[in-house]
Amino acid sequence: MDKRIIFILSFITLFLIVLKIDPIIKLALIALIFSLFSLKYFKEYIEDQELERNFPIFLRDLSQYIKIGQPLPIAVRSLMNNNYGKKLNQYIKYLHLQMEYGVPFNKALINLTRKINVKSVRQSLSILSSLLTRGSGTSELFESMSEMFYVSNSLKKERLSNVRYLAFSYYGLFILVILVIYAVYRFMYFVPLGNSFEVMNAYKQVSSVFILLNALFTGLVIGKVSEGKIVAGIVHSIFLLVVSTIFILVF
Repeated sequence: MDKRIIFILSFITLFLIVLKIDPIIKLALIALIFSLFSLKYFKEYIEDQELERNFPIFLRDLSQYIKIGQPLPIAVRSLMNNNYGKKLNQYIKYLHLQMEYGVPFNKALINLTRKINVKSVRQSLSILSSLLTRGSGTSELFESMSEMFYVSNSLKKERLSNVRYLAFSYYGLFILVILVIYAVYRFMYFVPLGNSFEVMNAYKQVSSVFILLNALFTGLVIGKVSEGKIVAGIVHSIFLLVVSTIFILVF
């Protein structure tokens, strides 16, 4: 996480801690602010997904340009006019800029690999660079790599889709936990306690902390199960935190 974001989040958290408001509302605000800041990382995740989805298309198009007789630098420059998404377009421009300054294509690929965070794309570029060094046919190599990458991604998505139904079970468990907590709270009305108001207030505060933490981590688990990456669960966490906050306020 960026150091500036950590500083901002720490400052906001300390400010809310010393602020004289209801502890439950204070906790809910901290959880929601953390979730909103995490949207930045979810945006990066969406862009990485777009990069992974369009990468085999880029390789296929590059292969086609080379097949019609364009030299590699001109083929890369031609692809700059296509729309492959924000990140991939930037990487293509970076690749072309290196070649314009006389960097060999293999070396340019290695430099590009260091800038990419998507593991599957990074590995594919490393393999491409290695095979090109050995003198493999350029056009056929790009096309084969495109097909292999597409098949690999299809198999991964199919595997994840088989377990995606588990996400609904986690939502069900989350709702069940809330219902149980509420049922216990209502049951305490009929049980004689020492100082019932203080006991019930303490129970409400402890339950609120548990509900918010449960919402946060349940959403992340749903993302891991359904998409294979924890960051994909940020939206689920935010949704569950909003639901939890509404429940706590009317609790």
